Amino acid sequence: MHAALGIAEIDSLICTKLRLDGSLEARRGLAALVGSCRALTESALDALWFEQDTIVNLLKIPAGLLSVETRTSSWRPEIRFSRIPSLQDVLAMEKYARRIRVLSADRYSYARDLQTTYCAFATLLLKLAMAVKPSKK
Repeated sequence: MHAALGIAEIDSLICTKLRLDGSLEARRGLAALVGSCRALTESALDALWFEQDTIVNLLKIPAGLLSVETRTSSWRPEIRFSRIPSLQDVLAMEKYARRIRVLSADRYSYARDLQTTYCAFATLLLKLAMAVKPSKK
């Protein structure tokens, strides 16, 4: 590995350049970096998760959380859970949720529904995180 890849700012610049490219090839390149280059993994994950147009990607992380009936590409998407999210599910999602900087919706989606869903989901994460944190006494 080249010594330059050990510098976080350079890693971030490389991955940001790929993220801003926006092409499918660039996203595939970032995904490949996650699996193949330990030095670039964190920066590549940050770039891949920077902007999301749905929370479904986050909900797909815990295996079996979403029902097969979940529709994400229809005119009016529905999110259906196959079970109640566990603490382990929330902790798994948190690793990626903290990387999201932009949660967007296109002009045809229900922005109010998106905002409500996001706020409810964020509240759930916060409540579960508070339950997990050991109290300092």
